[in-house]
Amino acid sequence: MAMNRSGGPIFRNPELRDTYLLITMTRGTARKTPIVRDLCARLLLRRPNTSRIHPDGPVVWGMVRKMMHMVELHRIPKEDLHLYSDKERLPLTLRKKKRFRIAEKQEKKESKEAAEAKALALYNERMRSLGLVDAVRDSARLPFWSPYPKPSAC
Repeated sequence: MAMNRSGGPIFRNPELRDTYLLITMTRGTARKTPIVRDLCARLLLRRPNTSRIHPDGPVVWGMVRKMMHMVELHRIPKEDLHLYSDKERLPLTLRKKKRFRIAEKQEKKESKEAAEAKALALYNERMRSLGLVDAVRDSARLPFWSPYPKPSAC
């Protein structure tokens, strides 16, 4: 396989985009530099003989290149991904969870805005029915009520 200047594979071949890397840690991090320990933590490799599956890409290749002496690599096609355990597929599920959380936050924000708009519509309708306000409020914020009188402008 051809390597680019950073040491990772060149992705001109579309088949390489649908592959994953099974990274197995063969040696521990004792007496290793802090950089290598950090890379192991980022790849979720905590102890020897643990495996994780990561998407095949230049970022992962850059990490693996610095610790080739302590890991084994196997390329996995997308079709065979279901053959591996959930623990090995952990990085992939974490990515999905993050996307799900972002979508969930967006949905929550939209539902909050819809609830505020509904409350504003009910408020405007009530004020019109009582004849207290001629102009309808266009702001989504309801008026703040206080039992104390407003301070006069000096």
